[in-house]
Amino acid sequence: MRIIQEISSKIALHRKQNQAIKKQSAYRVQFYNFWDQPNEQMYWYQFLLSRRLLPVGKTAAFFSVFGDRSIIERVHADMKVFFTGENLKRDSFVQYTDHCLDNQTIDLAMGFEVFEHPRYIRFPLWMMDCMFPADSSEDAIRAKCQQVRFPNINEKNKFCSMIASNSADGLRKEMYEQINPIAHVDSAGKYMHNDDALQYEFGDDKSAYLQGYIFNICPENSSAYGYTTEKIFEAITAGCIPIYWGAEFADKQVINEDAVIRWNREDNGHSAVRQVNELYSNPKLLHEFLSQPRLLLTAEEYILDTFATMESKLRAILSN
Repeated sequence: MRIIQEISSKIALHRKQNQAIKKQSAYRVQFYNFWDQPNEQMYWYQFLLSRRLLPVGKTAAFFSVFGDRSIIERVHADMKVFFTGENLKRDSFVQYTDHCLDNQTIDLAMGFEVFEHPRYIRFPLWMMDCMFPADSSEDAIRAKCQQVRFPNINEKNKFCSMIASNSADGLRKEMYEQINPIAHVDSAGKYMHNDDALQYEFGDDKSAYLQGYIFNICPENSSAYGYTTEKIFEAITAGCIPIYWGAEFADKQVINEDAVIRWNREDNGHSAVRQVNELYSNPKLLHEFLSQPRLLLTAEEYILDTFATMESKLRAILSN
């Protein structure tokens, strides 16, 4: 019976993958196992076309982690790229821990992890739409960095926000419950929801919503060296002080860690709570903390070099 079930599952998977391949075959840039979004809105579609990287007649296929990797072998394209913004050390993504580099048909792999491989580039999720649209020029990247380095801090009249859909191992509940006694924490997401303003006043514009807050609770869902997502950058861009939990930053040239409040689970968050309380009760200290540059002076060159390396790799693959 188990063998029959396994065969049935494989047949169902094969059928589902055939449908995905057929659906994508009309596009020169194809996406498999990605989040559900129209091709034209996908970051890599816009990146290739805006930078004129895709020669006439060539096709590109991008693969991610939200499905079975066996589809890679069955897709035909002139360039195959694997990308993940997820922590592959989590059990749900165990089949992708090699970044698909064991599959020789993958021309390039990208993710947040730090390691050397001729077919791998470190390109963390935060560098994408949250910070830099796919068509960003050098001038646009420099301008964005300067804007984020010294965000507007003059319109902050609310204490602290949290936007979350789940508790991530109880961490967000822990952070919320310890910070809320200082002053009321507004939770605009599905988890511990107590504030409708994000939806009804700001039309789900997260950046606009956050701009009114001094602090933002923004931990990662899991911890792994270099795993830095858009969460902390959304807080920084909005001018909030991030109350952050996660692994050590791999992007040492980018974030000014002195402008971040780190949540330490080993001391049950007590040091972070004490720091939040001290800042919130002392306007002079709070203004000094908020006025710190959020990005280091080395951020622009590091980011520009990352983009240039990625563009060069993609161009070389597609020109062969």
